[in-house]
Amino acid sequence: MQLSFYLVENGPIIDDEDTVGRDEDEKITVVYGESAFGHPQQVMRLDFGSSAG
Repeated sequence: MQLSFYLVENGPIIDDEDTVGRDEDEKITVVYGESAFGHPQQVMRLDFGSSAG
């Protein structure tokens, strides 16, 4: 996935709870929130969900 390149090209256009993925079947949820590392601004987290089938 080239998410970082997509954001550089298009700007911050992915909203909270949007989904991204390599194809339309892969659904990775974007969640904005506080940084686990103390960054003062909100960060984008990618929620891959459960891998259990």
